[in-house]
Amino acid sequence: MYSTSAISPPFYPARPVNGGPLDKALPKSGEWTFEGKYNGWRAWVHNSTGAMFNRKLEPLTISREFEPALEMLHALPWEWSDVEALERRHNIGRGSLILLDYLPTGGSPQGQIYTDRKKFIHMCAGIKGIEVHKEVNKPISTDRVYLPMTWRMDGAMQLWGILQQCNTALGCKPGSPFWEGLVAKRNDSIYPRQRRNAELDFPFWMKHRWSF
Repeated sequence: MYSTSAISPPFYPARPVNGGPLDKALPKSGEWTFEGKYNGWRAWVHNSTGAMFNRKLEPLTISREFEPALEMLHALPWEWSDVEALERRHNIGRGSLILLDYLPTGGSPQGQIYTDRKKFIHMCAGIKGIEVHKEVNKPISTDRVYLPMTWRMDGAMQLWGILQQCNTALGCKPGSPFWEGLVAKRNDSIYPRQRRNAELDFPFWMKHRWSF
């Protein structure tokens, strides 16, 4: 178990705006990329120590259950990883982490906009053997780190229907889906830096969920 006494995330993780069901959403301006929305816990990971914090910047009480995954993040060349922790809600991928993003350092030239951050993450993670989660209709492995698949805006509606079917294929019970919907991220969005309020939404990320 890692000590968090001298460590604290500098900012809250970016919180997407609620955009409602995708098939009823208003058109978006600009270029956007879509990721599947996993049903888990949002968390920060301090890569070098393995310390974990929830989205309210409190130490995550179940962090010991992610130790194999935390070891995989240890050697990545940034300090803070923004992850989705898969544990307990649906019993799929217990102990695994989805590496969503990272917090660039103030003077870092890499990763200032979403598309650049994604390229940098994929390059570094690939070297360490961290793979993209591609088989969206099959149970994800336990105790690992994965990158989410991404889709362009013109394929989002097809994906919207596919992931609903995947929940059925995965045997998810009503009220406990593995996939909750989609998250859209504007391609030119920087990672927001704010410590005012954990509930403050970031308008350039938008979540679309179906009812379950």
